[in-house]
Amino acid sequence: MSYKVNPPVMPGPNWAPREIFSPSGIVQSIACLRAWAYAYLFGLRRKGSGPGALLGSIIHACLESYLSGGNVYQFTLEPRTLAELNALDADKKKELLTRAPQCALAGVPYLPAPDDAQITQRINEGVIRLDTAALCPELALDPVVVEGRFDFAIERGEWYLYDHKSTSGKKAADGQPFDPWGYAHTPETLAEDPPALIYALAFMQQHGLRHLWLRWIYYLTTPGRKPEAKVVDVRLERADVEARVRELIYRAAYLRGHVRFAILRRKSGQPLGLDYVETLALPALPPAEDSPCPAYGGCQYSAANAGPCHAPTSNIGAIIASVPATNTTKKKDKTMTQALPALPPGYSWQTQHDGTVLPMPDAAATAAVPVPVAPVPVAPVPVAPVGVPMQPPETAVAPTAAPAPVAASPAKEKAARNRKAKPETASQHEAVRGLAALMRDELLRTVEFHTDGSIAAVTAI
Repeated sequence: MSYKVNPPVMPGPNWAPREIFSPSGIVQSIACLRAWAYAYLFGLRRKGSGPGALLGSIIHACLESYLSGGNVYQFTLEPRTLAELNALDADKKKELLTRAPQCALAGVPYLPAPDDAQITQRINEGVIRLDTAALCPELALDPVVVEGRFDFAIERGEWYLYDHKSTSGKKAADGQPFDPWGYAHTPETLAEDPPALIYALAFMQQHGLRHLWLRWIYYLTTPGRKPEAKVVDVRLERADVEARVRELIYRAAYLRGHVRFAILRRKSGQPLGLDYVETLALPALPPAEDSPCPAYGGCQYSAANAGPCHAPTSNIGAIIASVPATNTTKKKDKTMTQALPALPPGYSWQTQHDGTVLPMPDAAATAAVPVPVAPVPVAPVPVAPVGVPMQPPETAVAPTAAPAPVAASPAKEKAARNRKAKPETASQHEAVRGLAALMRDELLRTVEFHTDGSIAAVTAI
């Protein structure tokens, strides 16, 4: 049987979940917590890349060669990319190797020349690590680790952070024509893109900057079309970025609670089973426009693609669409509920924290439902002209020192002394004291465990 995407496979015996979070992983958890769990709690990943992703990897190699002083035809592939390329038939392999340099050349006009004398610093394939403790002081004793890699950065009067993006465009559908840049950001959406904001803030922290230019270059890879490139520039202010990224750090702290629980169960000899994912909240289901289920050819974890997820992405989606937007009405202080359609076996209509009614697996009836982080508006930012943006030089600003501690009032000190720590229950495992996940926009909960490591109770504080 053939599938739209490669089905996921289990990792090797030495794989284990890690308390290190990537910008893309954090954002994936907001779109679908279950997909994040399959990837980062259990290590399920698709084996190999599709032709589009493989072409994008080769384009990156071409551009890295150019930015390092070579040209787009003198590139070196990473072992994994090379192995996937060699697994293709000769014709497909030749097609990708011919197409990649052509696509890369389309974006060269938007890149700095290797011999540009005005560039004072260059960083090729750099690493960022977000200082989460500086942004969230309450996490200082146990900071969340957020790391990632960026493509390229230069200092040319100001600092510019580059990212290469390959895209095949948005196919014609519903009467709309093919849009080559349908999936590309605009300056406005780039200024609110969570991964971009994390990279930007980490870079500003590392270099002591108050603002930073982002330049995202999109390379069109659609077969049969002339290679093109599109540039998107935006200038970000650090104060605006910090407010948005702070919410994402709290999200990562919440995810860390799941990771630590998975690690605890592995150490106890009773690793979590995939059914643990069924206790997590469902994402937006089709036909909702923001549903992640059908994106990029269909979720790799869906049962339709030989994955483990049996979330009803079609039949329940149709049922939801048939339910009136308002299913409860009040009349004379009496609530009258309209009859809801019957669901497939194993699912029931359940009221969420915000009063909405959603179809959920029966096993999830008592599970906490994570709430997606609400976006924080970002102030409008100026857009740089096409070509390398030129701005007057600016002196780097050292990171702002942490404010001096303020002495608490005598009344508060007395109240703090009078507080008594809650005694630990006998069922709590020693290794998970304080496992309560720090959540923003969600209930703060404590987790108690049986001696065998299984969950005993989840209590809201």
